[in-house]
Amino acid sequence: MPPFWSTAATLGWPCSGSSSSSPPRCPPRWPQWPGAGSSTPWGGYLNYLLQGLGLGPFPWLTHPDWALPTLAVVTAWSGVGFTAILLTAGLQSIPEEVLEAALVDGATPWTRFFRVTLPLLSPVLFLVGLLVVLKSLTAFGPIHLLTRGGPLESTTLWIYRVYQDAFFNFRVPYALAEAVLLLLLIVLAALQFWLLGRRVHYG
Repeated sequence: MPPFWSTAATLGWPCSGSSSSSPPRCPPRWPQWPGAGSSTPWGGYLNYLLQGLGLGPFPWLTHPDWALPTLAVVTAWSGVGFTAILLTAGLQSIPEEVLEAALVDGATPWTRFFRVTLPLLSPVLFLVGLLVVLKSLTAFGPIHLLTRGGPLESTTLWIYRVYQDAFFNFRVPYALAEAVLLLLLIVLAALQFWLLGRRVHYG
């Protein structure tokens, strides 16, 4: 199953045209699981499991108070694998001789971590932080696929506002101004990371 449909099935993606008088028009290959893809906004694998525990259901993507935190968790979880690969590679690149020398000198585990491991891992941590910030500033895909900026514009972030004003509301001057401000924000973030990068230990 593609990642989007997996997330939608887990959280209960709101189907278009769902009401008491007409069946919901769900995406093709919608999993026929009890509660998933139903005509209510409470479907999804996760709510089905929570109901089995006596909890929920929760409107993950259909309530203004839940939609943005849910998207934040989904976006963060989608990057866990790549971040783990980078951190694992960074840890494996630390020379064993350095750690053994610190151990011979009588350094405690916490001292070895903060004085040896963390400084040598700082380039990888810097790269991960940069990628996370850039991804958060340009988080368009999950919003467009799961909520389209709703409900009640609770997930209409800056980048998605530019898209809506440019291609749906046809307010091109507004979209251009918003895009320029977003570009300036990215430049400021890049400048901040450049200043922080001067403190990164590159061995």
